[in-house]
Amino acid sequence: MTTVFETPAPFLRAAAESVFAQTASEFEWVVLDNGSTSQDVVAAISELARDRRVRLMRVERNVGILAGMRMCLEAAEGEYVIPFDADDVLVDDALETLTDEIAKHERPAFLYSDEDMLVDDVPTTPYLRPDWDPILNLCTSYAFHLCAFRRDRALELGVYRDSHLEWCHDWDTITRFADSGHRPVHVSEVLYHWRTHRGSSTNRPRPNEGSLQSQRQLLMRALADRGMTDLFEIAPFPLNRGAPEWWLRRRPTLLPSIGIVQVTRAPGSRLRDEFAGIGAVEIVKHDEGDVLQELKQRSLRLGAEFTVVCSDSIEPEGQDWIWEAVGLAQLHQDVALVAGRIVDGERRVLAGPQMLGFDGLSGCPDRGRPETDPGYFALALKQRSVSAVHSAFFVARTQFLVDALAALPAQASFSLLGSWLGACAFEQGVRVASSPLVQAVVARPGFDPAPEPSDTERAAFTESFGSLLPDVRWYSQHFERSLDGAYQLSAPKAA
Repeated sequence: MTTVFETPAPFLRAAAESVFAQTASEFEWVVLDNGSTSQDVVAAISELARDRRVRLMRVERNVGILAGMRMCLEAAEGEYVIPFDADDVLVDDALETLTDEIAKHERPAFLYSDEDMLVDDVPTTPYLRPDWDPILNLCTSYAFHLCAFRRDRALELGVYRDSHLEWCHDWDTITRFADSGHRPVHVSEVLYHWRTHRGSSTNRPRPNEGSLQSQRQLLMRALADRGMTDLFEIAPFPLNRGAPEWWLRRRPTLLPSIGIVQVTRAPGSRLRDEFAGIGAVEIVKHDEGDVLQELKQRSLRLGAEFTVVCSDSIEPEGQDWIWEAVGLAQLHQDVALVAGRIVDGERRVLAGPQMLGFDGLSGCPDRGRPETDPGYFALALKQRSVSAVHSAFFVARTQFLVDALAALPAQASFSLLGSWLGACAFEQGVRVASSPLVQAVVARPGFDPAPEPSDTERAAFTESFGSLLPDVRWYSQHFERSLDGAYQLSAPKAA
């Protein structure tokens, strides 16, 4: 489905060439001439209609993107529909790949792929997206090209109906499907070239005011649907991620019960406990007895809904980190763990949001970056799902923590606890969340950002969870898995 309004004729012809070159040749292309007046553009649109697979419609006056896409959706006859911008380009096997994935996943309601940018007709900057991540989706629109979704469900869900969402209809579409119980399927392959050029509506340093208002409207609906308008407010995100964006900020009210368990190596060292709403601190000595058993018992004794675990070598920063962590768990009921980001005195990221199977059993791809570095497509500064936590600083649902600790083998250590917990969460189908607003700084010697397991612990982990490695849900299967190669495409394997 494509709407055309004064798209430069060469770009439209390139888009059409990519459609007609598809290896899957049977499809319907619904094209709306949305009031174009340029003779070159009108002529290029007329050329499309020579192909029997094109259904051409026209309105004399531009009705806008949203209303135009709704007209295409209502006119289409296919089981699945694909929004396709008039100045972009499909890879040759895009439709064939989607057809295969639809069959493989037993006709899911929504699919999305990876994409790259087309700059001067050269594909560049591939965006190898994470799998479906409701945390990231509620933070930002991250999945939009190439999407395919069931037409009947789209009509039922009111896709392209809300005029307040003119400027974020892609985000609205996937959110409507997800919030109605349809888990979008990620196709981990670049199927779309998103053209950047001077006339593109997306080629601007800052989103226009209409875009920000549309985004705010979508987030207001998301809060209302969750019954959480009293717990959250919509505020500007406090970190610069390259463009103004909204933040679902947890209001400092009605905090659930929270306790802290501090693991200490230094006698007399004690975490300050003046954080709002945290009523008790328990101390576990790192070098005495069974640390994990003690951690379980202290968590039980606190009897709180959430337990903060932190080493005495780090110090949480500010007062708002606990509100952010609990807010993520309340917005997303499947969140069992929240990873705290850990930085050093020079404000470089050391650990926190971990990926299983990266740089060993578990590692942080953003290790060594300045804390303000947005990283790969700004993911380092966004709330999102990750594989695991670092043992030195995380927040857990107490029941999950206690149950996981009870199930771990005798070889498990506190140093690698974050990896064990991440693997337990993976196996149980619950989520590990991360936010750059949940942060601690290394305050004392003794912190190890990447602890190495003993041979016996590595063997025990591999026996229990080796089948889960590497985790490719949140860090693409196409990336290198070493720190030196983080976010770089892995070399093709020899035949």
